Amino acid sequence: MNIIRIGTALLLLTVLGTFAQVPKYDYGPSVHVPSRKATGKAFPVKLGDSGFQANYVVSHYTDEDDSNPDFVTISVEQINSKGSTVFFERQFPADEVSKDLLNSQTKDVVSYNDHLKTVYFEIDGKVFRYPIPRTKE
Repeated sequence: MNIIRIGTALLLLTVLGTFAQVPKYDYGPSVHVPSRKATGKAFPVKLGDSGFQANYVVSHYTDEDDSNPDFVTISVEQINSKGSTVFFERQFPADEVSKDLLNSQTKDVVSYNDHLKTVYFEIDGKVFRYPIPRTKE
């Protein structure tokens, strides 16, 4: 019986240790219609020496004659040898974002606390917070 308990305790510690190492991905609901192509300009902001960058992208669908914004995306991604991995993302319909912000860049809406390893996006008075995870790469 003691062997089972010890084995279970070791297994539990191993499992908990494994979960503690797993990066936290945080994706909100998608506004972009997957069947429609969209484009936008990204102006990434490097987040200290974390290996991550923040993006704020105003996008429009390419199947329309105009280039009026259709949605906005904020994201945090890790640059790696394969390109990048998105860890955090939120999307908003463009008509829910102020006109001033539709003409903004990432540097206008993002801040980063290097001590706390946390990135903050401020979108029309609402703050979206994401702690940078510890990763192996």
